[in-house]
Amino acid sequence: MDATKVNTLLGWRDAKIGIFSKRLLGQSVDLSYWDKRNRSMLPDVNSCVAFAAIEEKELFQKRVNHFRYLLRVGSTGGISALGDGAEWIWNIIREVFGNVRECLDIYHALEHLSNTGKVLYKEGTAEYERRREETKWELLASGFEKIEKRLDEWDLTLSDNRKREAVRKLRNYLSGHSERLGYRERLGEGRVIGSGQVEGACKSMIGLCYWGWGAQAERCSVEGGQA
Repeated sequence: MDATKVNTLLGWRDAKIGIFSKRLLGQSVDLSYWDKRNRSMLPDVNSCVAFAAIEEKELFQKRVNHFRYLLRVGSTGGISALGDGAEWIWNIIREVFGNVRECLDIYHALEHLSNTGKVLYKEGTAEYERRREETKWELLASGFEKIEKRLDEWDLTLSDNRKREAVRKLRNYLSGHSERLGYRERLGEGRVIGSGQVEGACKSMIGLCYWGWGAQAERCSVEGGQA
C-alpha cells in the first residue's frame, strides 16, 4: 500500500493505492546481490490486482478487506506485506490480515540513513560516502541490531545539537520498524525487499491519471473507487 497527493476540486488529498500480487519465490541470494537480481533469480509477478481511491483510512481499510475477501487471501502461509514508514499502512495490515510478515521498503530505510549522513558528514565528501556504504551493509546484514550500536556511538560522541537531532530522528524511525528490517532473511528466501511495485503504480496508475485528467479523474475515483 501507498499514497500520493493529488490536486482535486476539494484541494490536495491523498489518493491511496493497494496491490495484491503473487509471485513464485526466487533464488536465495547473498547480500551482495540484493539490488542485482534478474528474472532468473526473482520471477515476475504472475498475478496482480490493484485498486485506488481518494478516501480516508477507515474507508480504504474496508476496501482492502473487500478485496481480501474476493481474492480469498487468508492470514497464514506465505503472505507478507511491504510498505514505507506510514503508520496507517501498517495499521490496516494488522487490522485486515492479522499477524503476517511485514517488511519496510529498503529504499525508504536507506534514504533515512543517507539523509542522516548528509547532516553528520556533508554530502559528497569521502567520509559521507564511506559511512553511507558502512551503514547500508549493516542494515542489510543485521536490521536494527548494528545500526542501534552505531546510533549509541553517535550519541556519545556528537555534541552539535543539529546532528544529535538528526540521529534522534533516525533512531525513532528505524526503532519503530525494527521488526520489519529482516532483509537478510527475505533475500535468503528469495523474496523482495522493496515496494517498487506500488511506488511505480503511484506514478503510473495514479500520477499520470490525475495529472492528465484533472477533475475528471477525481470524479471517476470517487464514484467508481477502483482503477
